[in-house]
Formats: sequence, structure tokens, C-alpha cells
Amino acid sequence: MENTTVKILDESGNLIEHKILFTFECQELGKNYIAYNDANNDSEEVICVASYDPNVELNKIEPITDPEELKMVNDVINQ
Repeated sequence: MENTTVKILDESGNLIEHKILFTFECQELGKNYIAYNDANNDSEEVICVASYDPNVELNKIEPITDPEELKMVNDVINQ
């Protein structure tokens, strides 16, 4: 991935810049994921993860709601 930041709409409709920490693909689920945090925060303690389609604009991400998918993502982050 070439970009180091991504702008994502927050709950209030504001476009907020986030720092991309890493991306990964889960071949088993056929999905791509992006791990990011607030670009103004140097701490990597708060990590957000969402799924995305690499063929679509990156700021169009999807929340992860499936418990098993969340467990897989947590396992990746903890590695």
C-alpha cells in the first residue's frame, strides 16, 4: 500500500485523517483489512480495524461485526 494515511468520515460526518498502521488479507474469508489509528496520535495503543475492497476508494471501509471475524482480526493484531 502506497498511502500512509487515510481520511475516514466520523459519526458526525467530519473527514478525519488516520495513520495506516498496516493492511492484511484473509484468504479464508476473501477479505482485506486495514489497521489504523488517529494520525495525530503517536501511540499505537488504540488500533481500529475495518474491512475494505482494494479495488474501491480506501476511505470506503466497512465495520467488522461478526464475532468470529473480530476474533481473527484480534489474533492478527496480537501477533
